[in-house]
Amino acid sequence: MTYNILFSNFSTEQSTPLQNFAPGGEERLFKANEELNKLCKNNDCVSRFIKMVKRADNLSLTRIRPFALADFWQLPRIEVLEVFLHASRLGIFNFKWEQMPLEDKSQEKDTRKFVEITFSVNPGVRNVSDTFFSKEMVTKHTICKGVLLPYEKRVIQIGAKAGIFKLIHANGSSFITVGNRRRKTSTIKLADIQNGETIEIGRAGDIFVKNENSEEQYFALEKIPHSHQAATAYEVTKMQLFNDLFSNEIMKVGEKICMESVTILFTDLRGSTKFYREMGDAQALGHVLSHFEILKHAIEREDGTIIKTIGDAVMATFKRPICAIKAMQNAQEIMKSSDSPLKLKAGIHYGHCIKIASDNYIDYFGNTVNYASRLEGLSHGNDIVISEEVRNDPEIVSLIDQGLMIADGMRANLKGFEDENTNLWRISTNIVAEEELQMSLFQLAS
Repeated sequence: MTYNILFSNFSTEQSTPLQNFAPGGEERLFKANEELNKLCKNNDCVSRFIKMVKRADNLSLTRIRPFALADFWQLPRIEVLEVFLHASRLGIFNFKWEQMPLEDKSQEKDTRKFVEITFSVNPGVRNVSDTFFSKEMVTKHTICKGVLLPYEKRVIQIGAKAGIFKLIHANGSSFITVGNRRRKTSTIKLADIQNGETIEIGRAGDIFVKNENSEEQYFALEKIPHSHQAATAYEVTKMQLFNDLFSNEIMKVGEKICMESVTILFTDLRGSTKFYREMGDAQALGHVLSHFEILKHAIEREDGTIIKTIGDAVMATFKRPICAIKAMQNAQEIMKSSDSPLKLKAGIHYGHCIKIASDNYIDYFGNTVNYASRLEGLSHGNDIVISEEVRNDPEIVSLIDQGLMIADGMRANLKGFEDENTNLWRISTNIVAEEELQMSLFQLAS
């Protein structure tokens, strides 16, 4: 879809209402604005960028093509792309590589020319997952729109050519990539798709859209035109700025990889080896499994995601640092109140990571993950060690300034990061409200 259509209802004037910021999101954007004006030579571009993040609707921020936006703003393409790259490093936007449809197999010789970089706002800044659907929304690229009655299945004729389509639905918007592999039909169930998800299907003349709910669902299908406005991996990865900002990350262009700024948590149990030896494997394992249940509940309660377990340890991600801290303090308090002989150690860091996702696998890689994994080892148990990036998050700063959280400064040499100034903080005061703790205990017992 072209940006003169996409932003037709969006104005950068102050009369346009502010959109739904995440808690602390406006403060994170304000802080990034100061940095962007120092880093970028085009302050007009930065100003428009900040206003867009503040006032554009959710759907507009789920997939941004920087060159298309630059053409709409009538600004130099490279300068707009540079703002997005800096903003990604500052945690305001995430980016990913998208495979562009190939018209014929001869184009596969240089795949970087057919992979496009796109950006989406970080959920720690804007709650884009709360995207609403407007049944009045229509563009010149709309193939069809309408209402699906309960349990209705409707056929949409898209023709036999490969391409990328946007499906707008109650959960937000998703992208449908139609490849060259021929299939008679493809069925998409609206209840099963998530906002921002990319669905790959074979080439077909028809798509079936199915509503499996007992309520009506609005939908619209749009064709996304491919043009000279794609910022390809061939161009982006040759930029000096891109290599300066992300040279330490291994970017295998073309795979399902994206760059996200997230909060990374690592936990472990203090003295678990001795505990196994003294208690015996069976009894010790029972306590360890109970601790996993407590962690799972506490992490999910704060909208976090467990990525994997390594022995007694857990790696998890959160949208905001405060959520990770609350989850860990909740889990630590529950373990203490249940007279568990185990003590939970935790380390938290925030930064940009490489995210690799498939249908049944998600993992994160990069310096941020490696750094976070070192912090847990400095925890004594029933405390949390946080990085400077977490300490400087606006929500954490506010709690410390109000005296609601005490963070004791410390310095340490981290393995693999000996050449860096390592300023860390230890948190031992609990900010979890008593009623939240009691509710967690009740839910665990039920």
